Amino acid sequence: MFPDSMNAALEDHDEIFRLLLARFRGYEVKTEGDAFVMAFFTTIEALRWCVAAQHALLAHVWPEELLRQYARTHCAFAVPSDITSSHSTMYQSSLSARL
Repeated sequence: MFPDSMNAALEDHDEIFRLLLARFRGYEVKTEGDAFVMAFFTTIEALRWCVAAQHALLAHVWPEELLRQYARTHCAFAVPSDITSSHSTMYQSSLSARL
């Protein structure tokens, strides 16, 4: 669909994951596509890495065409900005990962 954007996004995804490994005493065992096998010294460090990775993925600026495609094929998360308003605030406007 968008091979150049997807390749760039996959490189960014991998870099985000790898940059966080050292901070949480983790190491990469292997990868396949966008899947990583990692090991950590403690479960707490693994959980902290997961939280940091999700935050980093949400904060990252992804290619617009991928976000539009993601919005068309996945559930959108929106919540009312207040109970009396008909306007919603976007809860998630980025890609995320199952960790």
